[in-house]
Amino acid sequence: MSLGRRLATAAILVTLSIIATTSCHLGSRLNEPTPSATSVSASASICDLLTVSEMETMAGHVPTSFYGYHKIIGNTHRPNLSCTVRFYKSLPDINISYEPRVATQVKVPGDEVPYFDTIASLEGASPFTIDSTQGRGIIFQDLRGSTALAWEYPNGNILSMRMLNHGGSTQHTDPQQRDQNVRILTALIKQVVNRVPSVATGPDNTTSFS
Repeated sequence: MSLGRRLATAAILVTLSIIATTSCHLGSRLNEPTPSATSVSASASICDLLTVSEMETMAGHVPTSFYGYHKIIGNTHRPNLSCTVRFYKSLPDINISYEPRVATQVKVPGDEVPYFDTIASLEGASPFTIDSTQGRGIIFQDLRGSTALAWEYPNGNILSMRMLNHGGSTQHTDPQQRDQNVRILTALIKQVVNRVPSVATGPDNTTSFS
C-alpha cells in the first residue's frame, strides 16, 4: 500500500474513532435523568406554624407549595391568619384560618353567619377535645363538601381548617377520602392549636413557597 493510501486510511480511522467517542458521550448525556424540580427544605416554616417535615409526618406527603400571612387588622388589634398548603395531586389543599368570633371560610346554609354555635348545629357535626387545651372543637362537613374542623378559644377567636373531599359536594363525598382528611386535620390542629394565637398576634408576616 502506498504512503498516501496509508495516511488516508489512518485519517479515516481517527475520524471514525472521534465520531464514536462523541456519540457515546452525547448518548450518555441524553440518558442522564432530568434534574428534579426544586423542593422545599424539610426545615422550612409553613406560615410560621410548623415545619415542612412536621406536615409531611401528619399528611404522609411533602407539600409542593404554600402561601400564608398573619397580621393585626386596623386599630381594633384583631388578629387574622390565613394559610393554604398544596400537595399537587397527592392530597386536597389544606386551608387554615384564624379570626375573631367567626369562621368566614366555612360555608353554612343560607345567609347565616358561621359563628361557632352555627357550625356546631350543622347536620353530622360532632364535638372533639384536645388534651390540656382550653376551648371546644367541632368536626363537620361544610356546604362546599369540605371536611372541616373548628376550634373556639376561650376568648372567642376561631381556628378553622378545611380539606375538600373528592367529589366536591355533600352528595358525592368519598367516605375514605373524608376519613383520611379527618385524620390529617385532627393531627394538624393538635400540632398547631397552641401556636396559632401567638403567631397571629405577632409581627405581620407573609410566607410562601411554590
